[in-house]
Amino acid sequence: MMKEHLFVYGSLLKGALDPEVDEIIDKYCKPINWGYINGKLFDLGDYPGAILSIDDESFIYGLLYEISSPDIFFFVLDDYEDYFPGDLARSEYIRRKTEVRLNEHNEQIRAWVYEYNKSITSSQPYIESGNWLEHLKCKINTKIIIKKRLKDVITIGSGWFFIFLGVAGLFLPFLQGILFLLIGLFILSKKARWARSILMKLKKRYPRIYLNAQKKWDIMKQYIKQILRKPL
Repeated sequence: MMKEHLFVYGSLLKGALDPEVDEIIDKYCKPINWGYINGKLFDLGDYPGAILSIDDESFIYGLLYEISSPDIFFFVLDDYEDYFPGDLARSEYIRRKTEVRLNEHNEQIRAWVYEYNKSITSSQPYIESGNWLEHLKCKINTKIIIKKRLKDVITIGSGWFFIFLGVAGLFLPFLQGILFLLIGLFILSKKARWARSILMKLKKRYPRIYLNAQKKWDIMKQYIKQILRKPL
């Protein structure tokens, strides 16, 4: 009996952040080797879409699997990929065979692959590397950088806001102005040495107000952390 193979390039790859798929792959598939196919890869958001071609200048990189119990496996996987053999117009992907070239010896094996079945839009960028895992790592790193910068903006902005309120304390009850000033300095102390220096001087002069401001800042930190935990 002829063996069936599947070439995977996106969310079906191990390590592509989908435990449900990892379980299916582990149960029915045996990895053969890394390889590539002719085509272009696009970022659809949470997963990629492949458009196959005969163009020898653009490739999609992935992993070739040998499938056990293909009837059961494809029954499960077709549903996951929104592939409906009797209704291609409704299918997000279609399953077809293509030539896979293996990286080491350039050996060619014919295998199944899920091809994107919808029109590509301007909001779905072309992945030049053709490598989804590499692209996904860059996306995650970019989100981490954006979160860090957002955290810095919130920290510095809120710090100066409270310092402004503290200075404006001239028009408020005196102790309230010092309280706001201390909170502002608490916020900026991790980013600026001068803020830490002033904070230490005020701590010696107004110990009770300092402790009160520290408690309020601890509460604010928890609130800010909750905001930053939310996905972008």
